[in-house]
Amino acid sequence: MARISRRTFALPCLIACILLSGAVAISVSGRLQPGLYDGVLLVETATGSGSCFVVAHRGDWWYAITANHVVGPDMMVDGFPAEIVRADAEADVALVRFKGIIPRITGRIVKDYKIYSFAKAQPGEPCTTVGWSEGSKLVYKGNVVSVDLNGFIAANGGVVPGCSGGPLLNENGEVIGIAVQVAVYYSRIWDNTALHVPPRFAEALVITIN
Repeated sequence: MARISRRTFALPCLIACILLSGAVAISVSGRLQPGLYDGVLLVETATGSGSCFVVAHRGDWWYAITANHVVGPDMMVDGFPAEIVRADAEADVALVRFKGIIPRITGRIVKDYKIYSFAKAQPGEPCTTVGWSEGSKLVYKGNVVSVDLNGFIAANGGVVPGCSGGPLLNENGEVIGIAVQVAVYYSRIWDNTALHVPPRFAEALVITIN
């Protein structure tokens, strides 16, 4: 039987990517509405960077899910100071929060982000991995290869360093996995396949938000 080992996205991957413009949609009322990927944010720490996605908003606080191996000292999310709320090191997921407030002389501007919900991955369904790498938001299209590959959701399409903690989305824009690793077969990348933590581990953290 082929052996699948674990490796984080520190392993370089040579794959195609699509740059996103970051544009937002405007509703009939004229209010700016967050676009499909506007809740996927850059995470920066003193030791590296990764991705996260917004799951809740309470008062001034925005809450986001990322990979546990992404969080670290001096953490910033979308340029704002962030802190760890809860973490599951074994499952490699973490809940963080930040205040997306931009001060102005005339008052303050509160940024608006898309808030994501969760769903169960289905074998073979189309999916999209979104994450940040080298200052750009990237998106990878593919399909769910397996809903239980050594406990992970496996999807093809590829990933690059920095995508860790980003969401795997279904066609409805729901999160069906959290990117954490590439699949490796005897130290070689396996068919551009990425491994994602099942959403139930992230949901267990989200339900603790007051």
